[in-house]
Amino acid sequence: MTAKATPLRATMTLLLSLLLFARAASATTGSATARLFVPAETTNKECLDDPTFRLRNKKRKKNGVVVRKTCAWLKKVGAKKRDRICKANKMGKKGKRVIEGCPVTCGSCQDEILDDDDETDDDGCPLDAPGQGSACSVKQKGITCNYNFIYEGCVPEDLVCAPIKFCTCETESQTWSVLLEDAPLCKEPPTELAGHHCDPQDFCPPTPPESGSGCASSTDANLNFIRERGCHYNYVFWGCSFDSGVMCTAIDHSHCTEEGEWQTSSVVPLPCPDANPPDRGVPMGEACAPCPSVEPAAPFCPPKEPQDGDDCSLYSIDEVCNYDFTYQCCSRDELKCSPETFYTCVEDEDRKMWKHASIDRVFCPPRAVLG
Repeated sequence: MTAKATPLRATMTLLLSLLLFARAASATTGSATARLFVPAETTNKECLDDPTFRLRNKKRKKNGVVVRKTCAWLKKVGAKKRDRICKANKMGKKGKRVIEGCPVTCGSCQDEILDDDDETDDDGCPLDAPGQGSACSVKQKGITCNYNFIYEGCVPEDLVCAPIKFCTCETESQTWSVLLEDAPLCKEPPTELAGHHCDPQDFCPPTPPESGSGCASSTDANLNFIRERGCHYNYVFWGCSFDSGVMCTAIDHSHCTEEGEWQTSSVVPLPCPDANPPDRGVPMGEACAPCPSVEPAAPFCPPKEPQDGDDCSLYSIDEVCNYDFTYQCCSRDELKCSPETFYTCVEDEDRKMWKHASIDRVFCPPRAVLG
């Protein structure tokens, strides 16, 4: 006698069919926590599994047949095992790593079909910080992206908005590596804003902004204090002789006004007088990097130059701190930033204090002038 299908049995049969279908789909597409595995036809033409790729594992036999660990083999193994092999990303034969030899199977093609305008900024960096070991796209290879910006600085004059998280798309593995850095320490009490999150867009753009263009207006007195320092661009060498020193000067300056507009200006250093023409070899007008304000930097030395006799109890005895840096030397090849002033933390009777000293400039012999 044939049993009749009851509503309950029909329901159980439907649920069992759905469960089997879900398990079959999981074996093909990976676990719920794995990356999305994107078929080759949905990615660019260059993103295909390499049919000649082989893992370096030893060959093994199954029922007398040699099993070659190819991309096709990797696609058939369980989702957890496939995830583990892809994430390990070991070197296979022919100098390729697993996600390079089997990008479709491992899901490393996924970034290729993302809309860059929606997912990345103008530099190709993800809008949200990627995780350690997550896949990056071919276009992102070699770039470093900065995240988690905070205020850094031991005195208001040195306050900046700087990142403490750095993500780099590694060229070989095509995955993100993440580096976290601690904020610089201050031996003296830091400013109130130090350590708080900040938005780098509120500060200086990477390139000179157009005059009259909008900038983020703010009622924050601390932020406006920082902005009063202005944004300086295009540093160049200028000076008439090595003997008197060569300056590294910014020629473009921008300032964010209270009305929320960028005000820009350019200056041209004064030319050398006819009676004192420039030495031959002075790199006038060539790009340069500005000298530091102090060496060594905080926490070893005060970021702001002390006065002779100031207390130095927070610092080490015999600590030497250099200030007033300028480019000095007697030839272009030897040109470097050198201090003109230094302070030494000394112990005098029952207290520690800074002792000031000046450094004489190196006298340069007369040189031929530019003709």
